[in-house]
Amino acid sequence: MSVIRHCLERLSSKEVLSEQEFLVDADAQDVVLRNLQVGVQAALDIALHVVRDENWQLPGASTGTFDILAQRNVISQDLADRLRLAVQMRNLLVHAYDAIDMRRVFRAYRDSAQDLDLFGKAIAQYFRL
Repeated sequence: MSVIRHCLERLSSKEVLSEQEFLVDADAQDVVLRNLQVGVQAALDIALHVVRDENWQLPGASTGTFDILAQRNVISQDLADRLRLAVQMRNLLVHAYDAIDMRRVFRAYRDSAQDLDLFGKAIAQYFRL
């Protein structure tokens, strides 16, 4: 959870930027790209750990772990759907870095940051942390 919290702090440091400011600020882009990638990966890793630790059936695809958490009422299905989209964005950031649309990243990171926060709170509540 500390990784997600750190990523959220770094992402929030760029919230004051408008889309235009973001598009011309390479340092802000680097902060957002890196922390989106790491934060979403951390959420995916945590989801997988919960599924394994609870001895729930593993999904065929890693993003299915969010659906399992939703089925077990750890997170909402709506949040699971949004987190799957965040993983798709993360995959683009990792594997298609030469074709990244920074306008799309700007819009996605604002939503993804909120979703990562909701995910962290849901996991903490589930384990009564």
